[in-house]
Amino acid sequence: MFSYSNKMLGYAPYLYLSNNIKFSKRIKSNEKSG
Repeated sequence: MFSYSNKMLGYAPYLYLSNNIKFSKRIKSNEKSG
């Protein structure tokens, strides 16, 4: 159980970072098209 929660804690920042990158890319492409 402890190792599982540790995996989730290590995985959450990665998900957050990848979502942020996708979001910023979308904003930049919107600025270009707009």
